[in-house]
Amino acid sequence: MPVTLPPGSIVIRHVPYPAVFIPPTPCVATDLAASVTGMGPYIGMGTSEFIVTIRSTEPCQLEGYPVLVFSSSSGPLATDVQDGGIPGSYAPPGPVAVGTGAPASFLLFFAGNLNDPGTPATSLSFGPPGTSASIPVILPSQAFALGSETAVTPFEQGNGVDQYA
Repeated sequence: MPVTLPPGSIVIRHVPYPAVFIPPTPCVATDLAASVTGMGPYIGMGTSEFIVTIRSTEPCQLEGYPVLVFSSSSGPLATDVQDGGIPGSYAPPGPVAVGTGAPASFLLFFAGNLNDPGTPATSLSFGPPGTSASIPVILPSQAFALGSETAVTPFEQGNGVDQYA
């Protein structure tokens, strides 16, 4: 049965990222680079979300959740990062292509406490699962405030805000 919407209604639909060839070779940290390229769909009210886009000089694949290390001017910060548990709908972990002309990304989520602004982190490094976090992420000029909850999505194909909604 067709659905009739009132005049002036806005319909938002998620269009999946087009299928891409997934190289069989796992990514090597020395070939990867990353930077924050956008904000997530659920920001405000004590939360922040950042889309981190990953590039590679060689075609390769990533799968799973990134390993993350946050640091301040004093050195590495002890931070518990939850895999998943972020508002929205995102794909379960699966292989994604990097360095093939198709972007890959992950979403960082921070939820703060109104009584505690969080711990300022001035730098972030990431790594593929099972490795150390040795790849620097180019951050926006402001520091991240690590709140009471810090979470991350699995690697995703694409880097559009709509895929994390």
